[in-house]
Amino acid sequence: LMNPITQSDPFEFYAALHEDCPVYQMPETGFYLVSRYDDLRQVLRDTDTFSNDVNVKHGKGLQGELGVLYEDIIAQRGWAHVQTLQRTDPPVHSRYRKLLDRVFTVKRVREMAPYVDEVTHELIDGWINEGQCEFNAQFAMPLPGIIIAEQLGLDRKDIKTFKRWSDALISLAIRRMTEQEIRETAEIELEMQHFLFNVFEERRRNPTGDLISALVHAHGDDEEPLSMHELQNVMHQLISGGFETTPSAIAHGMWLLLRYPQTMQRLRDDPSLIARFCEEALRFESPVQGLARMT
Repeated sequence: LMNPITQSDPFEFYAALHEDCPVYQMPETGFYLVSRYDDLRQVLRDTDTFSNDVNVKHGKGLQGELGVLYEDIIAQRGWAHVQTLQRTDPPVHSRYRKLLDRVFTVKRVREMAPYVDEVTHELIDGWINEGQCEFNAQFAMPLPGIIIAEQLGLDRKDIKTFKRWSDALISLAIRRMTEQEIRETAEIELEMQHFLFNVFEERRRNPTGDLISALVHAHGDDEEPLSMHELQNVMHQLISGGFETTPSAIAHGMWLLLRYPQTMQRLRDDPSLIARFCEEALRFESPVQGLARMT
């Protein structure tokens, strides 16, 4: 699975796992891959046995002992990683989910629809007269990138910087790295952390109605506010989601339409099918190929 060729097109490998070895121990890492639906469902539902709290501080992550080095660098010069959101199990997870639900309300998302349309048209207007575009760089990345940045309260002109941060954060979960790469990646995360620290402190003093302000102040009378460690790690997940999984989903959706022009024509003829197409695109080409759990 660590072979780049397999990672770029893993479906033959998946089929072999399903048929021959649905629980497979990777020789490169010692990790187990669980590939069949019913088994996966059992693993994901049994958080007592299979925890979201994957501890890399003892050399048990993909990077092994270099992962410990990474954590030490971050802890010494920034804010040590703490487990939040999808990296926690109930009932801890419920606290973070409750806080985030106050920020990402259904009403707020629905009210954003005209704004999303506006950003979409603006991006398309930037290249439509040329008759072509580089879809990832000119649409799939900047659309969610601009939206998540501006909703958080950050400047859209910095989305390439945010993308660089996201790529660095994601890279740790993709492949084994050298010590030099580990140190370089840690420097990028530290750059992000110290930038965000200044933003958090400014919003603490002067809230502006954006999502960062809401996160800084998202607590009830009987609740502790999120610590700086927690704020940093919540933002870690929001930035990587906005600049990696969503662009990937948009790009794969377009790729499917180009491969199946009859489906593109059906959507043009009947736009009411678009929502179901999005669901199927996510099922066919999931932006996240696997989830980590620790027994």
